[in-house]
Amino acid sequence: MKKDTKSYRILIVESSAKILLSLKRMLLKRITDPVIVNAVDFKSSQMILKQESFDIILLDLNLSDITGKDLLDSLGKENYSKTILLSDLEDADLTLSAVSKGVCDYILKSEISSRLLYKSIVYAIERRKNIAKYEESEKRYSDLFYLNPQPMYLFDFETFKFLRVNDAMLRQYGYSIPEFLELTLFDIRPQNEINSFKEAYKHFDYHDWLVTTKEYQHKRKNGESFFVEISCNIIYIDGRKCGLAIASDVTEKRNYLKAIEERNQRLQEIAFTQSHIVRAPLANMMGILYLIRDFDLRAEEGEELLQHFINCGEELDKSIKEIVLKSNFFEVKVSK
Repeated sequence: MKKDTKSYRILIVESSAKILLSLKRMLLKRITDPVIVNAVDFKSSQMILKQESFDIILLDLNLSDITGKDLLDSLGKENYSKTILLSDLEDADLTLSAVSKGVCDYILKSEISSRLLYKSIVYAIERRKNIAKYEESEKRYSDLFYLNPQPMYLFDFETFKFLRVNDAMLRQYGYSIPEFLELTLFDIRPQNEINSFKEAYKHFDYHDWLVTTKEYQHKRKNGESFFVEISCNIIYIDGRKCGLAIASDVTEKRNYLKAIEERNQRLQEIAFTQSHIVRAPLANMMGILYLIRDFDLRAEEGEELLQHFINCGEELDKSIKEIVLKSNFFEVKVSK
């Protein structure tokens, strides 16, 4: 049988020298060079744990200074995931209590073997690694949610009540977390938006996601309204149907597009002025210039043509001033 060559630090809390020796033999049978430290009672084990760290704690449930449930309650949450309980008697209630607290395993001393003990140790260590990975993953998810620069919220699909909101939601809407948890999705919408909101969420009868292109109106705590686009996914938490949503503020985008539309309208007006209003007097002036070549300007017909030419020039000047005025208005509008 090939021994495990990994480094294990094991604390055995056991007052019986005979049982301690038996446990050491079992460990050495499966592990090449474990570091084994012994504590004869609970008090001394706590002193050792304050000074050193261990991969596994083999803990006798019947110590001289504390036993059973009192021992579990005093063990400390940080040690549960490292602890394998050893007992002389089977106690179903105590076993259930130990497992619910997160203790790794519960082994009867009469049934213990080197194989069972080693298996329990490996399982406990791997379980703790997986728990650490899960906690790290949960922390990353939590950070992605709470630190996301976009407003995000989690809500109950039956009641539409807020369950969680991130920091961006607090800044965007002006509510505190306790205030948000008293609100529903209807409370952040103007009354005239309720029906369109209900219609949008009928989508979830057939799909588990929603990305809107339509803009919805929301309102802040102070009553100020703004426009958002909603992206939402369905998730289940403890069997509860929930929605995880992002509300992207598109007010600036909306205002920008509106400004572009106004600019285009102004440009169309300027283009129309150039192509029609300006060209008309200019065409007349060009025609008059051709006629002038064949007339004596001192004659009556010549004077009429000259006056008509002057009138066309004044009309052209007026049109150019209107174009300049519109251009200046457009520049001021855009700069704002």
